[in-house]
Order: sequence, then C-alpha cells, then structure tokens
Amino acid sequence: MTSQFFEQEPGKEFEIIKLLIFDKVKKELENRQIRVENIRRVIDYAEKTGDHLINRETGHKLARNRELNVTFWVEYSVQDDGYVIHNAYSHRMEIGPESDAKTTLAGEAADTPWHCAKCDSLLEPRTIVVHYLKYDFPVSLLKCQKCDFVLVTEDLALGKMAEVEQLLEDK
Repeated sequence: MTSQFFEQEPGKEFEIIKLLIFDKVKKELENRQIRVENIRRVIDYAEKTGDHLINRETGHKLARNRELNVTFWVEYSVQDDGYVIHNAYSHRMEIGPESDAKTTLAGEAADTPWHCAKCDSLLEPRTIVVHYLKYDFPVSLLKCQKCDFVLVTEDLALGKMAEVEQLLEDK
C-alpha cells in the first residue's frame, strides 16, 4: 500500500493543503475524473467554514463544494499536518430547497452515521428539489435539522443521479 503526497501548485487561490492519497483511492479518483485541486478546494472550504459532516463511527469528515456545474464530495480525516483522503465523488445536479411535492427519485433512509459538524445535529429525511438542465426533481435526502446541509451519498450520486443526468443529456 503506497501513498503519495501532492503539493500545492503555484498561483492557486487556496492555501497549501497536504493530502495523503493511497493508491486504491488515487485510482478511483482518476476513474471519476476528480483532480487534486478539486479535493483541496473542498477541504479548504470545509475547514474554514465548518460546513461538513462527521461520521460518528469512523470520525471521518464528509464535505462538499460546488465548482461551476459540479458538486465534489470528499471523505477525509486529519493526520498530522495534512489530510488522508478516503473517498471522493461528484454529481452535476444542483441541490435546491425543500419541497412539499411527492418524491420522484428514491433518496436516502434516515439511518446514517453522519451528523452535522457545524450544528452537532442529526440528519433527517426531507423532500429536496434537485435541478439538472431544465428539469426539477423532488428527492428524499438527508438534511441537517438546523443549518440545511443536505447529504448526497456516494450511492445516490453515482447511481440514480448519474443515470438521470445521462438520460437527460442524451435527450
């Protein structure tokens, strides 16, 4: 099991963030076309704002940041003067407000180890409008009870959401 530390590229607007990415994760990031810069921006934003989730079982953090038309999610933990990257994924759908509409996409169940770090609150299922291209879909997603942080899990992002994105792009 080898690892690689990536250093900050010159001229970037965010501070130097050291990442420890093991080969298995690095290969997954390459397959998902997620760059180190995307990961750094997510962590930089999360650590500056406190806007992330914490897994009660592992202590890992899960944060997201939207860049242009893509939301990047990074699961990481703090180690010494850097961060260990455990996973990362992305989706192109925009997460909107709560809705009273009936859900059209299967979302998430309430049983999750994640809780909001900023509010120290549990996540609860809510109907959230997600938007892609010119279409809106009410989806059951887990949302912080206090600050409105909405969790899009890896399974949902890489499964049903990716499938819908592809279908709409093919229209």
